[in-house]
Amino acid sequence: MSAAAFTAEQRVRASELVRFIFSLPGFTAEPPLLTEHSIAEFFRGLGAKYAGLFSYNGWFEGLDPESTDRLLLSMLRSVVDENVLAVFREFIESAGLSLFDAFSAGPATDLFRREKLYSLVEAMLADDTARRCLNSAYCVIRYNMAERYLGEMQRIHPGLYRSVAAAGSREMDPGEAAVFFKTSMILLNSRYMAGGPVTLPSFPDTAALCPRGDAGKLPCAADFIDILELRFRNAGYYEQPDRGCVSADASWFDTARRPGMVLQERRLAEIFYKSALERNW
Repeated sequence: MSAAAFTAEQRVRASELVRFIFSLPGFTAEPPLLTEHSIAEFFRGLGAKYAGLFSYNGWFEGLDPESTDRLLLSMLRSVVDENVLAVFREFIESAGLSLFDAFSAGPATDLFRREKLYSLVEAMLADDTARRCLNSAYCVIRYNMAERYLGEMQRIHPGLYRSVAAAGSREMDPGEAAVFFKTSMILLNSRYMAGGPVTLPSFPDTAALCPRGDAGKLPCAADFIDILELRFRNAGYYEQPDRGCVSADASWFDTARRPGMVLQERRLAEIFYKSALERNW
């Protein structure tokens, strides 16, 4: 039975169950793209395990256990898409993308760029490998991580900020740089798609535009992108650390600043660690 063959009532019931599970304390703190895998494993075989209970409550009447599992997995993906796309949509619709005129072949309207960027996010969510890898961009966008650490660099280490916030021959102000880095994290994650990296019209080749700093010199734009991507590749952001514990950011950057961990990004990790520890981020 295809997803389209399920009745509206069955889909509503499945959606209610998925949303209830997402509301449980063990899942609310985790990003939906990471939680999805755990819930999917729970759902596989659930139809057979609770067939009697489902039948008693009339939830999935007429469905065999295998079809029940398929329905739940389909609705799980749909609910995750809804939550994740809302975060990307808010960013894309509010971002001033005209700054990319300076880095691409010519000017384009924000509307044109927004449509292309949003379509790319949808395509990555439809790709099983790229889907999970979007977690890093999702967390950076949702929790304003680019703004947070760009602001700290500009305040404490202006020379380092100028090195990191430069693309091509242009130095960006903090607002432009935040949009640039968030967009770049979306574009660069397209490398995980089955067909390989995607080049969007009126957007630059971010990998070519953003250099990495040479050994012994200041970190550059790609180093800033890399450390944020590594930080959130397989983790979320936890706003309330347990009493007596350091924050998740401080803990991660403390590890990352050690020799041999993130190479050129160690200088960034050192600054970010001190900022996260001081501000309880």
